[in-house]
Amino acid sequence: MTARIQDFLNACRNGNENAIAMLIEAGVDIHAQDNDGWNGFHYACANGHANVIAMLIEAGADINAQDNYERNGLDLLHSFTISNTDRLGAISTLINAGITLRSQDLHIDGVQYALDENAAQRALVEQAMIQVDFPQRATQCEDVLDFLFLRL
Repeated sequence: MTARIQDFLNACRNGNENAIAMLIEAGVDIHAQDNDGWNGFHYACANGHANVIAMLIEAGADINAQDNYERNGLDLLHSFTISNTDRLGAISTLINAGITLRSQDLHIDGVQYALDENAAQRALVEQAMIQVDFPQRATQCEDVLDFLFLRL
């Protein structure tokens, strides 16, 4: 493993967003793994760094990636000692990003709460879309400004 990969994994473990951003910009392989099959995403999950998890997802990390022991990000969040606030934030980030849930994941503390919050957010968006007559109105607009300023 190169020093640059090790620096990246350490930055993900420690939640060092600035270092992670610089390493991603420099072209580090975000999928690189250590001997246990952990990549930066796994380290971020194991330590409950929701902002780092989001950065890695945006950079193309596989949110369903498993380590050599077939553990995914939710498993790691459940297995390691993390504050409830960090755990819930990280779980919500994974749920909102579309992690594939297995039946056993529903028993992880915080997963059902994150699913309920996600459903509530979706309901609010759906209501807002109904109020502005989306998507019907969107098909009648020539550009975003027409839609935003109700010009027809």
